[in-house]
Amino acid sequence: MSTRALFTFQDPDGSEYHVYKHYNGYPLGAINAIEAALKLKKVWDLPRYEADEFAAGFIAANKTGPGALRLTVGKNWEQAISSDCEYHYTVSLKSGKLHVVADAVECWDFPYKSTRLKSGTLSAVSKWAIRENAAA
Repeated sequence: MSTRALFTFQDPDGSEYHVYKHYNGYPLGAINAIEAALKLKKVWDLPRYEADEFAAGFIAANKTGPGALRLTVGKNWEQAISSDCEYHYTVSLKSGKLHVVADAVECWDFPYKSTRLKSGTLSAVSKWAIRENAAA
């Protein structure tokens, strides 16, 4: 499935690192990709979290070939996102747990439109994504 998404990995100081994912960017695919970085031990064990390191581990765990994932540049998600993305995810650490914000985005016209779908711990967003996938 070619559902494109932008993942923003955010440090507590506000630094952001962006990764474009060319396919499987729908919520359950996104959660699976984040969890893969943890399960495959491509990132530090939580609660240690560094956004740049997590972004690199996310790519290492999920890159399947040319164009599948790539770094993208921008001071914020609106500058980093591609016009064909349908979702934007922000990953950060809050109270020692991975926190995920899932937004649906429309990037055809500026200013971009963003609709909050779910926000919470990785576990909570994962449960929501599984329910959403089952309902689809």
